[in-house]
Amino acid sequence: MFDLLIAATVSYQITAGLPLRHDGYVVERTGAGEEVEFVVKAATKRAFLYADYESNRWMKAESYPFVRDPHFKMRALNVSRTREPLANWIAATGANAVYLKRGRPDAKLLRECAELDVPAYAFIYGCDAAKWNRRRYDEFIAAHPSAKGVTPPNSWEKGTMCPCDPATREFFIEAVREIAKEVELPAPPQTVGAAGRRTSLGVAGVVACLWDDYGLNCVCDRCRKSGFRGNWGRQVAFAVGAWEEALKPLGKTLIVRTWASGASHWLGAEWVHAPGYGGESGDPLSVWGEAMKRAGKGVLFQTKVYNADCQPDPPFSALLPVAPRRDIAEWQITGQTVGLQCLPASVVDQTARQMRRVAGLVPPDGGVMLYAGTYKRDGYAALSDELNTVNYHVWRQLSWNPKDDVESLWREWGERWHGADADAYIAAMKASEKASVVAFSPLGLGAPTESFFANSVDRRESLLRYTNRFFLPEGKVALEPTLENVAHVTAEKDAAIAELDKALSGLRGASAAVAERFAWLRAQLVVTRALDGALWRYFYLRELAKEGKEDAKVLAEIDADFETVRRHGKELCPTLKSPVPQMRDTRDRAHALFDGPRPADVAAKLSRLFLSTEPDLYRPAGYRAPKAYGNRELVHYSVVSLWVNALECAHAAGDKALEKRLVAAFEPAYGEKKGWMNDYRHVDLSIVGAISLEIAILTGDERAKELGLRYADRQWEEPREGMDWGERWYDAIPLAERHAWWEKGYSPETRLWLDDMYMITLLQSQAYRLTGERKYIERAAKEMCLYLERLPRPDGLFNHAPEAPFVWGRGNGWLAAAMAMNLKYLPADSEWRAPILAGYRRMMSALLGWQRPNGLWGQLVNDPESYDETSATAMFAYAFAEGVRAGVLGGEYLAAAKKAYRALAVRLDMHGNLPDVCVGTGWKNDRHHYLTRPKANGDPHGQAPLLWLCSVFL
Repeated sequence: MFDLLIAATVSYQITAGLPLRHDGYVVERTGAGEEVEFVVKAATKRAFLYADYESNRWMKAESYPFVRDPHFKMRALNVSRTREPLANWIAATGANAVYLKRGRPDAKLLRECAELDVPAYAFIYGCDAAKWNRRRYDEFIAAHPSAKGVTPPNSWEKGTMCPCDPATREFFIEAVREIAKEVELPAPPQTVGAAGRRTSLGVAGVVACLWDDYGLNCVCDRCRKSGFRGNWGRQVAFAVGAWEEALKPLGKTLIVRTWASGASHWLGAEWVHAPGYGGESGDPLSVWGEAMKRAGKGVLFQTKVYNADCQPDPPFSALLPVAPRRDIAEWQITGQTVGLQCLPASVVDQTARQMRRVAGLVPPDGGVMLYAGTYKRDGYAALSDELNTVNYHVWRQLSWNPKDDVESLWREWGERWHGADADAYIAAMKASEKASVVAFSPLGLGAPTESFFANSVDRRESLLRYTNRFFLPEGKVALEPTLENVAHVTAEKDAAIAELDKALSGLRGASAAVAERFAWLRAQLVVTRALDGALWRYFYLRELAKEGKEDAKVLAEIDADFETVRRHGKELCPTLKSPVPQMRDTRDRAHALFDGPRPADVAAKLSRLFLSTEPDLYRPAGYRAPKAYGNRELVHYSVVSLWVNALECAHAAGDKALEKRLVAAFEPAYGEKKGWMNDYRHVDLSIVGAISLEIAILTGDERAKELGLRYADRQWEEPREGMDWGERWYDAIPLAERHAWWEKGYSPETRLWLDDMYMITLLQSQAYRLTGERKYIERAAKEMCLYLERLPRPDGLFNHAPEAPFVWGRGNGWLAAAMAMNLKYLPADSEWRAPILAGYRRMMSALLGWQRPNGLWGQLVNDPESYDETSATAMFAYAFAEGVRAGVLGGEYLAAAKKAYRALAVRLDMHGNLPDVCVGTGWKNDRHHYLTRPKANGDPHGQAPLLWLCSVFL
């Protein structure tokens, strides 16, 4: 209980029939002078806690009876992290319902709730049944294998169970009922009569949070056919319906915690769909509307009042105003927005704005819910905090009366805690609201947020895409990487520091503890000013680098930011992570823009990204293309090239661990994935043998040697009836035509397509490297001369096809790379070397003239109106660099290759995906066809040649 403010006699009476709608209280006063007596009347025991907390109000009232009737019927509180008596929390927040920690209710807290006359609710986090109880889930799936779901690749929202399977619904119902069952406890002392007597205590219902640990995103064929696949609304309605069915017979309430905050974004290697914000994730009503309309009265829907839970002072919920059910509105006072409560951080203005809007949306017989925040300091007592208690105080009083005057609430709090010094503390805490919003925005340090969000440049950039400043229209301009926005970010911090300093000038007599806490907040602003300024300067430099430009002055400013962070980082709250590592990450990336990142680092990043996916269904994190490469039967030729060159780069860099992982990834080809090593005799499919040849070169594995040479040898085998030419997948060529090529000493897989030369040269040169037998490299060289004779243009470049007179970038890139590779291994005395070298030099000279100022080449090499295309750029740069290394090209080609490498490396996303890669393109006699071809992100046609380029620089 809280101390009364004046001496008086107070008595408490449980009374029925009071003039109250909800669970408030009535105070009557009798007597005068020193004989004053107050009688507090209420229908519930918990109301006496409410009365004690605000006794100053009713003891100083101007008239009686004093009636205090809360606006909202339900006022819920989470207590999973509390370190103080529950009675104090109920009094300080005015709550009349408690959400217990996840899973089975805690017996101690359940008893406290019963003794305080406060209903308790069990909490289920997510709908991933595997995380509720792994043992039970495994046993259930063993008994009902058809209920096991299929999760899409790289998805944060899992599909551990299939909602189309009847057994899944049974499992959900059983699990929820188990959580909702009454808990058997030893009898409380006042009821002990007979030895061993026990009592049962139960929860009033279950709170279901459907997101984060999400287990219904199943993509099996049944879900596709039935409309569940990708339909978040159907999935939500399924879960809500199952849980409602579980609880209805028990007479218990289901509270569904909705979620529609944040844009879809990458979290590490997983894609967070963030259902409710358009596109593949659906709008809020499509996600939650169906469940809300179907649910009965025993289901309440709890909706956040903000639409981005990791952004301080976010815009109001997009769902709440339009939702067909607005039963409970949810707050997080500090949680993920301000973070550690040991720092002074007011959210009073935000709470007042939101509470008043909520009062017009949620009916009085609905409710509000408070997540009380996070405590990460040992011994921190939230309700004894002389600073941040203002947040609870204001939320409490506004949840009881949304029309309360906020300035009066500030004054009430200030006088309660600080007496004569109230004005100074109120001014300081008001300044802390702006300071904390600026300091703890996703552009700031980020570490003290509940999930320690931003710890690297990649994560910070991802977080920007998650929060409102990115996906709200008015935020996009502020995210442009310009020097104006650098100035905006730093000026915002400077203004907050100035306001905080002004307010703190009145706190000179504050205790050392208070002064220290405000000093931590000020240091946070100083540090984040440098961190955020450096981040935006880096974004600016990155955009310059994409255009082949630099700004040494801005780089020097980033160096100065680094020194600021290193100097002031130690002044932060001791429980915060050091900001120096992420500042160093920003600085190092900025410096790397001037020369490009180390090739070994880029190669390792691309290789590890490749290892995160399946070779026969290439779809790694961040990959964006019209389709996945592969079909769980064949390894696409572009993925083969990626794999081979990842092995070569790992070996050249001396990264034995990565090399072993890449070799081990091929092991299924000898067993359950034998289909990778197909029997088709097609130039695009025979290349798969190059993987095993590279492994044999590196490891001496006889299995790999035998497998790879089989492909190299049969590529020149006499064509006969009955051979499978892969016509199921590719073009059909008459057997007579194939035989005619073979009789002239060429491969029967000959098509006279530009990219064929890379496929043939890679496979045959690998066989030559392994065995030393000249026949392999001579075959490839003779084939090369055929293509050089039949396909060139007068300027040394090549049309995509005889019927398509367009110099398609990647088509020319395959041939350029193949010539460079052929010359790398072809003996000096070969009869084919001179014509290949002549064609190579002629082509390289032409290409050098078409390199753009930004270091890239166009989708159509000789067409300035075509877009920048990265796969061809990587191929041309590789051909240049190999020629310089071989001594057949001059230094100007090395400079061009380095410029291209830098332009490509700065474009990689956080995962290592290269953007702006033209998708697979068949020839067509139509310029518009080439100019409008879609561009992909992470396409192996681009990933592979960037690895080729890295291998040369290594």
